[in-house]
Amino acid sequence: MFSCANYPAGYFHAYSEAVKAGAEYAIHLGDYIYEYPANGYASADAVKLGRVVLPATECLKLADYRQRYAQYRSDPDLKQLHSSMAMIAVWDDHEIANDSFVYGAENHTEGTEGRFADRGGGTAGLP
Repeated sequence: MFSCANYPAGYFHAYSEAVKAGAEYAIHLGDYIYEYPANGYASADAVKLGRVVLPATECLKLADYRQRYAQYRSDPDLKQLHSSMAMIAVWDDHEIANDSFVYGAENHTEGTEGRFADRGGGTAGLP
């Protein structure tokens, strides 16, 4: 079982350790990615570790999220896990925005970042 995987905060060794331990499947309880900009939450060591997130800006558009997911999925330990077993994944807030709820999020400002319903390509059913 995994959760809260923040790429700039460190390496993903736990994923390859699950493979080595013979796990048959993985359950990810959310925060598979973090949407923050390159200088955001838990990024103090990102440059030193060679783990500065892409795009450098906060993820707001579908292309941003796709690039961030692709970067996370480029991690060798995560690649090993995904190639070795099924993952059951549950979303949490950071897959979209910190402390998100149906009409907004703690770190979403509609005046400068657009409608929350449009974030990441739109959310069906929101006004």
